[in-house]
Amino acid sequence: MQAIRSWHNLAPAELYEHAVRNGEASVVSTGALTAATGQHTGRSPRDKFFVREAGSRDSIWWYPGNQPIDEARFDGLLDRMLDHAGSHQVYVQDVLACADRSNAARRATSLRSVALVKLTNKEPAGCK
Repeated sequence: MQAIRSWHNLAPAELYEHAVRNGEASVVSTGALTAATGQHTGRSPRDKFFVREAGSRDSIWWYPGNQPIDEARFDGLLDRMLDHAGSHQVYVQDVLACADRSNAARRATSLRSVALVKLTNKEPAGCK
């Protein structure tokens, strides 16, 4: 399903403008962006899941913060995220997801929450 509108690699100032225009945040006197997040103010340290499969299972540190998830559960979550994206604006940033620059991530988010991280072996365009 296609997002209502998707935005790619916006500069920080553009993201500020979108957040303010959408009524999701405001800019305080110091120039910082502030948003009311409600009851849940951040990600839980135990809120990272990785599909445990042969190609990566021995490369992931399986401590309590990195939890295994089976492929069927991941596919279900992906379907839910795609349904959500079909009725919301989606913001995509090409970013590095870890210290090893040979592994890059494309991260799709709404201004309110991270929707999906897909690891690839390509460095994003313009990354130095």
